[in-house]
Amino acid sequence: MDHSAVIAKASTLRPIIKKRLKRGVPRSWREYQKQYPVRRIALQHNDPTAFDFIDTQERFNRERGFRGENHYLEYSNEMVIEFSKCLNSPLYFIENYCHITTANGLQLINLRDFQADAIETIHNNNKVLGLTSRQASKTTIVACYLAWCLCFREHYTMAILSHTIQGSSEILNRVYQIMANLPDFLSPCIVSKSRERIVTGSGVSLEAFASTGSSLRGQSLSLCYLDEASHLGVDLAKFYPEVIAPACSFRNSKVLLTTTPQGRDYFHALWKGSKKLLGVGGNGFSRFTCQWYDIPENLFDYSDPDNPVFDNGKTFKAIKLASSTLSQFEIEYECSFATVANALIAVEAIRRLRVSEPWIDDDCKEIKIFRDPVANARYVIGVDLGTQTGKDYSVAVVYAVDSNEIVATMRDNTSTLDEISMMIGNLGYLYNNAYLIIEVGDKWNISQTVINCLSEYFEELRYYRTRVNANRTQIGLAQSRHTKAHGYSLLKESLEGKCPVAVNDQLLVDELSTFVEIKKRLSLSTAPVFGAAEGYHDDLVMGLMLILLSLSDETFKQEIAFADWSDIHEEQEIIDPVFSTWGCF
Repeated sequence: MDHSAVIAKASTLRPIIKKRLKRGVPRSWREYQKQYPVRRIALQHNDPTAFDFIDTQERFNRERGFRGENHYLEYSNEMVIEFSKCLNSPLYFIENYCHITTANGLQLINLRDFQADAIETIHNNNKVLGLTSRQASKTTIVACYLAWCLCFREHYTMAILSHTIQGSSEILNRVYQIMANLPDFLSPCIVSKSRERIVTGSGVSLEAFASTGSSLRGQSLSLCYLDEASHLGVDLAKFYPEVIAPACSFRNSKVLLTTTPQGRDYFHALWKGSKKLLGVGGNGFSRFTCQWYDIPENLFDYSDPDNPVFDNGKTFKAIKLASSTLSQFEIEYECSFATVANALIAVEAIRRLRVSEPWIDDDCKEIKIFRDPVANARYVIGVDLGTQTGKDYSVAVVYAVDSNEIVATMRDNTSTLDEISMMIGNLGYLYNNAYLIIEVGDKWNISQTVINCLSEYFEELRYYRTRVNANRTQIGLAQSRHTKAHGYSLLKESLEGKCPVAVNDQLLVDELSTFVEIKKRLSLSTAPVFGAAEGYHDDLVMGLMLILLSLSDETFKQEIAFADWSDIHEEQEIIDPVFSTWGCF
């Protein structure tokens, strides 16, 4: 009987399938072995009416585990009923027929409770997010579901995407292993099969792709699986809406994204949106999650391999912490979005940082005011300038010296340099003629352009100056490898100490959580270099670093201690009338 004909016949049946019961947490090794026994199906070649029969004739490309395009099999009524059970329940199919390789060799998969929940979520929803810890076998359960689709769908196009084509091909190989160990009455006939693509006789295809901008161009997919969505070589915030969403435009197309977290990225935004109702801030995604303590094997102490002892995961956690940091453990095993691996600032310090609701003028949303200026208070402003081409940002961070807090921020990457200069100058005038600490020495000479604008429109502004020699100083602070190393130390000390800087701005907290050690190519220096993780920004962090570096300068500290901090004279307007239409205040 043709495989498509079997699908059509089995679809009309509704056999009774025993409901899967949750197994819970095994409290002893004997209970664990009872709940998760080693099971195998020994496939045989003699009795074609048995459920474990696999033929030796008409194999695809002479591969033992795959039926050829012209392979014929006579289905008994019992086979059709069993086929219908598998068609109607992916859980039944996976637990009774899918083999995987484990420490015990090839065996039938014993789904953990969280894996069964994940399969149900994937099967019953079109848009699914999976947030899992390391070693949770998420790609294995997805491979099982993809194998189910190959066996029981018709005219169904699927794609696997990963950071590289090798990663996608590895997942496809897991699907091949499952398919190769199925009995013939469940296996589809194979039309074509390669390292990166498989097509069945019922019109189902599964192909592996790398996550590039052109990978799915022209594709119309019924299912798209994106593995490690937070660890791609492209920006997920652009890749999902520009590549995946158009390819999955069918009304019933499935989209599945799984990952371990990588800070507050686009996946984090999708995850937060999945908590809310569609139309009330929600995005229509369903979700499943797994942390390390959801995996029964992690709850035992294996000091005696023959008789492991249940300790509720204490030994597992201790072993992992011994070879990594607490922040890495929380990211990789507890699915924390608080920070990313190798961040400069510890996750505990990030969590202690407090944010405030800013006041924002509708006419100038680039500026956030957290605290109004206080008479005679001392303020400095760290200014890090960008190219204003829609990529990196120009920022100004206003810091209250006396209260150790950030009272205002400006962040913009599209305005002209004249407009940026006006916003910076107005902030300086507003906050008691604050000192401007401007990073200089950029190769595009942007800083000098902004300084010239400021000097033209704001005559009273004060600047941090660097001594060039005994007779000359220059406006601004030029960063070098040595000043940045000092800045890293100052950032860590000021944010992890007993009296951390009150940062107030959520965007700055987000940037600090993704400010990580990065690898510089062709560098002979062994000193660590920190910057924004791939796909993130660090402009506000650099603005804060400029402030901390300037305040570590004893000469500058004396200058601001004896400076006049009274308000700008009332006759001097905060906003230059010429530029009043640019509206900052």
